Amino acid sequence: MQIIEIKNKKDLEKLAKSFSKDLETPVILALTGDLGSGKTTFTQYLAKYLNIDFQVKSPTFTIHREHTIRNSKTMFHHIDLFRIEFETELNELNIEKMLDHRDILVIEWSDRFESQINKLAKKSKIIHLLFEHKSENERTITIY
Repeated sequence: MQIIEIKNKKDLEKLAKSFSKDLETPVILALTGDLGSGKTTFTQYLAKYLNIDFQVKSPTFTIHREHTIRNSKTMFHHIDLFRIEFETELNELNIEKMLDHRDILVIEWSDRFESQINKLAKKSKIIHLLFEHKSENERTITIY
């Protein structure tokens, strides 16, 4: 477990940049935390450093967005489980198949289906990131 103190967006960007260098696929980044705690902003910075040409937006209403990583066969999947209510809806996303392709999956609100996500550890490394508010600009991110 690692606890990182984030003082501003620049610190969050530095964290995302360091993650982009060390990711081995397939991988799931399971993000949890309150609304506005930095999950989507972290994901946008991560996408930037993974060479995704497209502006990454929150998939709250679309649930899943897929992006191509420039000069790579690896895909970047941004999934938001906030609006998913039932396990059948989660199964329709076919997350396991994404892992077969050795892709990167960033799953916001992963705690809503934590046991189902953790079952995927047989196919992929899972890195959990808990985003917590400290003040308007400051966050604590716990990585485990």
